[in-house]
Amino acid sequence: MGPIEEYSLLSKRVLEEIKKAIISEELPPGQKVTEILLAKKLGVSRTPVREALRILSAEGFITLSPNSSFIVNAFTLEDTKEVLQVRGALEGLAARLAAEKITDAQKGELIRTFERIDEVPKLSSNLRNEAFTRVDTDFHQVILKIAGNSRITAIENSLKDRLFRLHTSMLSKQDAVEYCRQQHKDIMDAILNHDGDLAEKKSKFHTDFIAQYITPLYSFGENDPGQT
Repeated sequence: MGPIEEYSLLSKRVLEEIKKAIISEELPPGQKVTEILLAKKLGVSRTPVREALRILSAEGFITLSPNSSFIVNAFTLEDTKEVLQVRGALEGLAARLAAEKITDAQKGELIRTFERIDEVPKLSSNLRNEAFTRVDTDFHQVILKIAGNSRITAIENSLKDRLFRLHTSMLSKQDAVEYCRQQHKDIMDAILNHDGDLAEKKSKFHTDFIAQYITPLYSFGENDPGQT
């Protein structure tokens, strides 16, 4: 592996580490951090950190300051609703396409991914929320793969990390696992039965449910569901 490839991997790792810290709220909303401190913590030079911060700024995770520092953005109610509106339209269409295209082999993959949800309640409380969010993400990723539309997948993936932060915050306040499990089953059953109309309808209902479910959480803290 040459120096260019190695540097590219380093930049990607730095981006993922900072984004993970923001999503988990190790770097909480409103916190101000400098490039120097972050580079020291990650054990890298300031260059990959600076590149990562530019990307995170473009994605709306942070606000850059002129003095080589940044502030972690709060995930506001309006931001959440906009993301979920886009997600509802995209995932509804993806579910419809998946119902039309799914093969027997893909049916098995979708069922196995769904069944992982049942393992979540068995985990300790400190692992449960993140585990469910991972399973939820994987379930929708399988549907996207079956749908086979690269444009939908690209847009959805650009929203995925923000949705991960949303779900983690949402589940830290209330236990939504059982609600989402049933809704996932409804989506899956419609896809397995090749019912595109119903698959799209159930997928949009799932997104609408999340939007309605998280709205009361914004009464906590400064418009951020992760604050109490």
